[in-house]
Amino acid sequence: MTAEAAEPRKGALAGIKVFFERRALVMLALGFASGLPNLLIFDTLSLWLREAGLSLSVISVFALATLAYSMKFLWAPLVDRTKVPLLTGWLGHRRSWMVVTQLLVMLGLWLISGTNPAASLGLMAAFAVFVGFTAATQDIVIDAWRIEAAEVEKQGAMAAAYQWGYRIAMITAGAAPLLLAEQFNWNISYAVMAGLMAVGLGGALAAPKEREHAIRPIHAEGTPSRPALELPEWLARLALFALGAPDPRLGPRRQRLHPGRRAERPWPPRRR
Repeated sequence: MTAEAAEPRKGALAGIKVFFERRALVMLALGFASGLPNLLIFDTLSLWLREAGLSLSVISVFALATLAYSMKFLWAPLVDRTKVPLLTGWLGHRRSWMVVTQLLVMLGLWLISGTNPAASLGLMAAFAVFVGFTAATQDIVIDAWRIEAAEVEKQGAMAAAYQWGYRIAMITAGAAPLLLAEQFNWNISYAVMAGLMAVGLGGALAAPKEREHAIRPIHAEGTPSRPALELPEWLARLALFALGAPDPRLGPRRQRLHPGRRAERPWPPRRR
């Protein structure tokens, strides 16, 4: 009876212990780096734009900055087959791409922090798209590293650690910038968020050295080449993405539903 009672306890302790292993802790940091820019370039940025006096129709267009997350499968094979000069030989294929994309996300957020949306809206939109593209590329590499870094029986713990880091980042990106903007301003707020990307950078550098990267062949045997049909197909796919984009006219329509209601001022209040 003693041995039978000790066996479940041993299994439970082993299940908890796996979350404190090096790979799981690295995955927690990488999940944080993955979730932080997602909210910053859409929801949180919308509050800044609203505070700057921009209309809802203009703000809704910024949702296109997150379109790269839906289209990252297009350049994922290119990332898998392209080496980063100097860094790949030192860090390995996956970690080198992690470091590069995290530095670029950090740069993009820092550039957003130095932009005035009222005076340079187009420039801020370009920076937001840049952050969305580099953050989506980071997700490609993190997912690939997670699959290759652990055995099949530990993939559940790795995915759970990633989700924990992602959710912590979402809470951080949703609350911390507002508090910093209230205390200081939005520019300092986004500069601090750019610095928080160092969490993911530390995770990438602390990740165990990966095995030799093997390029997976793309099997296209038996697939007929039909260039005349491929172009219309890709145009149709891009049209579907465009149809799924937010309609800028939704903002004014929602305002017309309540013409007599006074618009609420966004939080945090405008500093005078």
